[in-house]
Amino acid sequence: MGYPTGLISILAQTGDAFIEELQAGDNLDFWAVARRLSDDQFIRPLASRGIVGQVTRATVVYDAETTHGGSGGPVLDINGDVIAVNAAIIPEYGGSNLGVPVDHVRRLLEDADVQYLARR
Repeated sequence: MGYPTGLISILAQTGDAFIEELQAGDNLDFWAVARRLSDDQFIRPLASRGIVGQVTRATVVYDAETTHGGSGGPVLDINGDVIAVNAAIIPEYGGSNLGVPVDHVRRLLEDADVQYLARR
């Protein structure tokens, strides 16, 4: 699940009126634009499905359709639980993707003292 091609693709789908209104504003930094897109319900993640081909302590390899802009998106199991976070794609190898196992992500968040909701 993610946002293929990132913010530019989402902006391209908003229409002229939204872009003109955005340009008339005084804050065009990334997070302000992302918040406006979200508030106006333009941000809708693309979900694809695939098969997990390999799980190691360091990576989860899977073949779900993913492209640039999907990094940081969750990799979900059949129950909807996060098992990894998308970190890289290998387009030269039939669309294989690499995810960081969720246990590593949890440790990073805890080390940074970031609060998060965990479904256990």
